[in-house]
Amino acid sequence: VQRNVLGTGKMGGALNISADGQDLILTSWVDNDVRVWNQEGQIVKWRKAGLMAPVSAVRYAGSVVVAEHGAQRVVGFDESGEIDAVYAKDLPAPTGLLARDGALYVTDRVLGQILKIAENGVPIEKPEVVAKDLVSPEGFVSFGDSFAVVEADVGNVTLLTQDGERKLLARVPPGSQAASDLQPPSQVFNGITVDEQGNLYLPGEVNRVLYKITSPF
Repeated sequence: VQRNVLGTGKMGGALNISADGQDLILTSWVDNDVRVWNQEGQIVKWRKAGLMAPVSAVRYAGSVVVAEHGAQRVVGFDESGEIDAVYAKDLPAPTGLLARDGALYVTDRVLGQILKIAENGVPIEKPEVVAKDLVSPEGFVSFGDSFAVVEADVGNVTLLTQDGERKLLARVPPGSQAASDLQPPSQVFNGITVDEQGNLYLPGEVNRVLYKITSPF
């Protein structure tokens, strides 16, 4: 699950959430940190502070992997908070992350691409472009060999199949623009998730609603 949400109090703030077993990984470029939060115990189990505008994070190969916009990289941190892998660097706007079938993928909002950056826990020396010519891609999920991605600036939810076919699944109001160059372009992350039946869910950032898209398969 990845979505945009704001939290306060002991949990802290978050602009992106991903599932981590029974826990949640919370990411905030405002606080420049990533936290592993246990909802039942209401405790922060792990925290990495001092990051440079992190916009998303997922669990991959045992590490917490972060798309760190301000450093233009995707980097993994071990349980002690030390870097254990750099999965990609010199990306203009690494945004959404997805771990699937032993591989790690990232969207780049400026490049308009989905990149495969790791396989079996090992960084790929030259990231593989699996989709291109997208408009500000942010959150994305997988259906087998296909992806559904949010193209934030135009409000498109697009299905990308393995053979390169593209299908517009829905159109929602476009996301808001960053207020300044000091903020990541995904100022409010436009995420998407999928349930066991293949239905898609995404928040409407501007109109404050939750959309459901019936499974395209």
